[in-house]
Amino acid sequence: MGQGAAGGRAVPWAPWWNYSKANPYWGNPSAEIAGYFIQFRELPEAEGWADKLTEFAVGKLCSESSLDEFHELLCYLRLSERLADEQRARIADRLDTMIGRCVTVDPTQWSGYGLHPVQVATIRQSPYYERYKDIIPANLELIVRGQTEEGAWEPAWAWGQYEDVWPIAKEAWKSVLTLENLRLLRDLR
Repeated sequence: MGQGAAGGRAVPWAPWWNYSKANPYWGNPSAEIAGYFIQFRELPEAEGWADKLTEFAVGKLCSESSLDEFHELLCYLRLSERLADEQRARIADRLDTMIGRCVTVDPTQWSGYGLHPVQVATIRQSPYYERYKDIIPANLELIVRGQTEEGAWEPAWAWGQYEDVWPIAKEAWKSVLTLENLRLLRDLR
């Protein structure tokens, strides 16, 4: 079992969630977590943290030289949805650069593991919808073709460890992916 703790017990997890001070991608998941502190700032547990974490996250993105990790981009996009206009404006150019570097626009590359246009422009009101509106229909068709006979979507990855519990986690991920894809199909078709 892993070294993480949940209720005092060690729990298995994906290897990419191993903590390392040397990890250059601080924003995954920290930027997204900062956004939840904003969203729930009225709770006593969030008191004082929302502003500190938000300012740190915004400053971190503004000083980053590497803007090419799509998981980190997704976390910063989720943070940006919760930012004040001034803070969102401060990181807009950085997010735009990350999107340009991270989103796979070549349909021949969509079968691999990567960031698709519909993962950035998740609704028609998205600030990134216009950028990808011409290729979104093809991206949605790929999603439809990926649906299993049981009506779900499966992860395109595996942990490569904790093989005894991966099937349970895989089922949970199928639920998450299915909900995400159904929302995309509802909101973008």
